[in-house]
Amino acid sequence: LVRVVDAHFGRILNLKSVAMQGQNLLISSSIDRSVKIWNMENIFEKSFAVINMDQPIEKILLAKERPALAVTQTRKYIGVWDIRSHRFITTLVTNIYGSVVTDCLISSNGRTVICIESDTLLLWDLKTQSVRLRHPAISVHQIIWPRLIKNQKKDVIVHRLIPMPHNANQLVVMDGENRGSIWDVRHLKLIRSLPTFGGDITEDGKLGLHAPNK
Repeated sequence: LVRVVDAHFGRILNLKSVAMQGQNLLISSSIDRSVKIWNMENIFEKSFAVINMDQPIEKILLAKERPALAVTQTRKYIGVWDIRSHRFITTLVTNIYGSVVTDCLISSNGRTVICIESDTLLLWDLKTQSVRLRHPAISVHQIIWPRLIKNQKKDVIVHRLIPMPHNANQLVVMDGENRGSIWDVRHLKLIRSLPTFGGDITEDGKLGLHAPNK
């Protein structure tokens, strides 16, 4: 453990790391409805409130090819936020009075958002801010991209793999929401276990991030 930071008044719901203008930044959201952007080099913080969203932000997503573009998810709707200018762009919701959003994803190019809203799978075009596809998705609570691997005639589902940014031969395998292990894929060797790790890594690969439930 390198450092402990008392970040918010309420429980932290989401962490996301991003490199911008040569800086390692950490974005955190809390049940107290605040959003903070941290400089991981000097732990300098800036606090922001997404005033258009009246509920705690449960999830923050960043477009890989456009890291300044963020998607914030609450229980009722999805917001699109420009991190660089701290500008709220738009709200994505089909029914402002009774929608329930359970999960969402953003494409790497930042053009498309997929979400589950009120038992419906929606494909949003961010350029036109319109729904391109609707499909019934009853009782769906999470969207994932699993990988199927054949191992000794058994099917193995890999839920989450995280590449180490600084070493192409190392990979983090998540064994739950808050536990993982680092593997050397070239020599098929376990390097170390990570008993408290949330899956977020700074761009230089030096720091791993974890927000306890309490």
